[in-house]
Amino acid sequence: MKTETTIQGLTASLQPARSARKIIGFVPTMGNLHQGHLNLVREARKLCDVVVVSIFVNPIQFGPNEDFDNYPRTLEQDSNLLAEVGCDIVFAPSVEQMYGKFPRLTNISVGEITNDLCGLQRPGHFDGVAVVVTKLFNIVQPNFAFFGQKDYQQLAVIKQVVRDLNMPIEVIGVPIARAEDGLALSSRNGYLSEQDRQTAPVIFKSLTTAEQDLHAGKTLADVLAQIRESLNDAGLLVDYVEARSPALQKVEQFDQDVVLFVAAKLGKTRLIDNLQDRHAMKRILIVTGQSGSGKSSALQVLEDLGYYCIDNLPLALLPEIVEKLDRENNLELLALGVDVRSAKEDLQGFDQLQKHGSVDVIYLTTRDQELISRFSASRRPHPLSNRFQSLNECIQEEKNLLLPIQLRATVHIDTTDKSVHDLKDTLLSKLGQSDKLILILQSFGYKHGIPLDADFVFDVRHLPNPHWDLELRKYSGLDEPVRKFLEASEQANEMYQDIYQFLNKWLPAFSEGHRHYITVSIGCTGGQHRSVYIVDRLKKALESKWTIQRNEALVMIDTTVDVINKLGLHARASGKLIEVTTKFKCSIQIGKGDKLVDAKNILSLLMLGAGKGTTLRLVIDGADEEKALSEVQALFADKFYEAE
Repeated sequence: MKTETTIQGLTASLQPARSARKIIGFVPTMGNLHQGHLNLVREARKLCDVVVVSIFVNPIQFGPNEDFDNYPRTLEQDSNLLAEVGCDIVFAPSVEQMYGKFPRLTNISVGEITNDLCGLQRPGHFDGVAVVVTKLFNIVQPNFAFFGQKDYQQLAVIKQVVRDLNMPIEVIGVPIARAEDGLALSSRNGYLSEQDRQTAPVIFKSLTTAEQDLHAGKTLADVLAQIRESLNDAGLLVDYVEARSPALQKVEQFDQDVVLFVAAKLGKTRLIDNLQDRHAMKRILIVTGQSGSGKSSALQVLEDLGYYCIDNLPLALLPEIVEKLDRENNLELLALGVDVRSAKEDLQGFDQLQKHGSVDVIYLTTRDQELISRFSASRRPHPLSNRFQSLNECIQEEKNLLLPIQLRATVHIDTTDKSVHDLKDTLLSKLGQSDKLILILQSFGYKHGIPLDADFVFDVRHLPNPHWDLELRKYSGLDEPVRKFLEASEQANEMYQDIYQFLNKWLPAFSEGHRHYITVSIGCTGGQHRSVYIVDRLKKALESKWTIQRNEALVMIDTTVDVINKLGLHARASGKLIEVTTKFKCSIQIGKGDKLVDAKNILSLLMLGAGKGTTLRLVIDGADEEKALSEVQALFADKFYEAE
């Protein structure tokens, strides 16, 4: 990794990349970096050949009461962090290098977009941001620039500047990086006292509660008042609580997509956060573009991301098909493939789709020579080919036919030099989505065997065992008495921290390697106490960063009559056997001798430990098996049991 401190030096370092037509990504920062900044660099690394990060504390975006002189300068520490995440060049100019010795005569006024929200409290701030970012864009001349969505208004300002000044740069907003408790990562968090740091997550909690209440039918005004009340009750001094459209227009009702904004002071520290909430629960993507540019691959990527994909339907049929799907299926994500054969049709179908959800048109393109190479390699005909046209003529005709659709595109992707993995990363960035690795956390008992699908296995049998305490034996690791018992153990806390640190360090590497699932299995003797407790703590700590699935083995219980009575379960019938088998081949028998647990309590017992995706097999033996089977099927219907 290089560090350049002059414009001339940076230009020279980038010249080989420009000559080789490499894609340059740029992440502007003021230093004092945290994981949020590093996430921007990781996104840039996925899409670009060369990644440049600037570290420059810009004096003209600080207001009169904002302490420019005391802003942390941590260049050496920042450089070490950047080297670890794949930055190629650090640009760290001085103020004199950026602005010269003479008074700056050129200003950029961004206009209405800066008149409220943070702009109201920080006059001139966004104009200063616009000036320095414009200068940096002219110096670096990147293809892509990456900004966090936490500073949503700043992101909107920069997009407007790029659009209005016709800069050939694509600005990509990266989802907010958060701490384990939901607090948006910010350099300002370091100013919080220990007590204030514990209070700060109330901001994100109030936003997520508001989101749920909006979809439950509460009015926007009530929800905003509720956020303000929650923050005031927690001791924050509220600057603003606002709702805006994604384009920062004021909204009065939840009849469109909204962004909820919060700014508040906690102690002396000003914190901001936002949450984007889609009114249209369905997201519709129309994938189109030049034949051979990767439409089928894009649809496969979207299918892996959870989209229901339909390819090559005539445009005229799209509204009818989508309406039918909307009526009969609960589909939130829909992707529709459209090729050149639909380009000759009436495009009103595009507009009619808007009533069913938020619509984005993704247009794929590829350089002509690469398209010719792809068709030659696949030996497939071009959709417009005939015996009177060359392949190149077909490509040119297709461009003209697709132009009306291309003009409606909200996302453009050049796939010339992209692999399928590159295409996936590009789609995620363009759509503002995060392809979180799915982390499957499961507890198990060693006496039932190690799960065959585990990627990592951690043995916690050495920890203090609640099983030997008769009062704790009946509980699971999810219950408060067991949690308190293990939380009091220094060994249990150290084991949890070691596993957490291991996962926190290495899961990003697996995610960047395009792994979709990682299964982590925590084992104790019976799979009831210690392993369940560790899994539950890990889930709470990691769920803000990763998509978590808990897939615990069922709680294993000593089924003596004494234990059954302690659990408040009632014996029923005799001669029956109910065996429950998970896909991990862990099994329990509920009942002993002539005693059997009542079916309703079986369900309660299973719910203690049965995770999503668990397979249950009930073997019922006895004279009343038909009746028992009917009862069990009715009991489990519409829950997590599917009768076969």
